[in-house]
Amino acid sequence: MSFLLEKMGAALSAVALTVVARAAPVPQDATAPASDAAAHRFVTACAGCHTVGGGKLTGPDLISVTAWPSGDLKSAIQRMQKYVGPLTDAEVQQLADLLKSAEVRARLKAEEGRVAQAFAAKTAPPSAASGRALFSGAKSLKNGGAPCLACHQAEGAGGTLGPDLANIRARMGEVALASAIEKANFKVMEPAYRRHPVTKQEALDMARYLSSLDPSTPRAADAPLLLWGGLGGAALMAGLALFQRNHSAPHPARLQRRRS
Repeated sequence: MSFLLEKMGAALSAVALTVVARAAPVPQDATAPASDAAAHRFVTACAGCHTVGGGKLTGPDLISVTAWPSGDLKSAIQRMQKYVGPLTDAEVQQLADLLKSAEVRARLKAEEGRVAQAFAAKTAPPSAASGRALFSGAKSLKNGGAPCLACHQAEGAGGTLGPDLANIRARMGEVALASAIEKANFKVMEPAYRRHPVTKQEALDMARYLSSLDPSTPRAADAPLLLWGGLGGAALMAGLALFQRNHSAPHPARLQRRRS
């Protein structure tokens, strides 16, 4: 009997320890970097259009605004709400303080790393091969959006309505690039993708593909002028020949009326 009681006591002790362990708060990693709220907002909402010292994107490089008076800077940030959504007064102040901080570029770079880690925890590893297929249209976007190649060039091919994206990685980080692709806040892109949003995984894959491109690849627009002139001339001649044939050959209906 004493042996049985001993075993029961040990079992109850083990259960009690398990309950206590589950109820106890999990200690936080003191070495884990804390998120920077202002830098996080900039990286995920502003960096698709602006850099700070990295050159012009769709919007201007903001390195010059770091010297603006705080009041002017806050007014400019408030005007951006039509692109990034509503901002509280505290958020506007945080962004203004960020841009006037001497460590602004270091803070943005650190937050890009934290955001990248968060993405990696929730999605599959980005695939340049999948991104290339999505960009070109060889693989359809999940929500039915148009392929990027319709408006943008990459690897020397594509449309010219939007900018060439071969060198986009050098001007903005991969995290900001993925955010820009996913949000599609640009004037031309927004109406096209409002009802056909790009998924986070698709954005990450296409950002990885664009980041892998060689910026020295010639653009399609840089092909020899003689080649384009020859192709244009051939197309023009073909169009004129088709026009002439359609207007010189008697139409069956007109022939029937003449005979009658």
